[in-house]
Amino acid sequence: MIGIHSWKRGRYFRLSVVSSAVMLFAIHTADAIAQAKEPPIQFHDDEKELVQRDAYGSTNVPMDSWVYPALERLANVGLIPSQSISIRPWSRNECRRQLAEAESNYMYMAASQGDPLIDEVAPLIHDLKREFDTVAAETPAAEVESVYVRAGTIAGPALSDGFHFGQTWREDYGRPLGRGNSALAGFSVRANRGRFFFYDRQELQYGPGKTAITPELSNLFNQIDMLSFGSVPNNPFPLTPATGAVVRQRPIELYAGLSFS
Repeated sequence: MIGIHSWKRGRYFRLSVVSSAVMLFAIHTADAIAQAKEPPIQFHDDEKELVQRDAYGSTNVPMDSWVYPALERLANVGLIPSQSISIRPWSRNECRRQLAEAESNYMYMAASQGDPLIDEVAPLIHDLKREFDTVAAETPAAEVESVYVRAGTIAGPALSDGFHFGQTWREDYGRPLGRGNSALAGFSVRANRGRFFFYDRQELQYGPGKTAITPELSNLFNQIDMLSFGSVPNNPFPLTPATGAVVRQRPIELYAGLSFS
């Protein structure tokens, strides 16, 4: 039985890789057809570079990326006054725009002798340029963004109810969480050509299972929510037995799109 389940999981994981390859081929074909039918895009305004960049498709930067705190720090020191933190995720083109703004304002900061922030922001700008300036927005590209593994252990009771108690590991994309060992392996790929873009991030996840919801816990949840045990409507936290270890394949992010500008 274990061998059968392992084979099925491997088959599903391979299917996700094949589907990504098919989508990349479809993007290449669709963009070639579109370019053959549409006339070249003309730009005549003063912000030609910015408008031209927005005319090309761009994938989003993952929400758990180091790019967000780096750009936020540059905004905090006044280098990106136009930054809006209320709308996320940011596309790679938007990050390029913010980086260009930070570079422009950094030149004025560097001209001020003795500014203590120069030594702090210079490495951030250097790392961001290495991330976003290697391939121009208008250049067709398909690349493996990341391949990663992670293993962890929760020795004590694991908090997994963020609404009532909190979470031992928070903002973790809904990955399996429980007392014991957990592990995951994943990859992410991205592609863009013309106005088209595609992104896929898949993971194979192992989790130790969940503890049971006992009558005491169910009653506590209802008291916190100011509901009586067994009240109408039905109890939103019914008694649930503990679950065993789980191995599953999950798409963390999977999307394709077309940019209009």
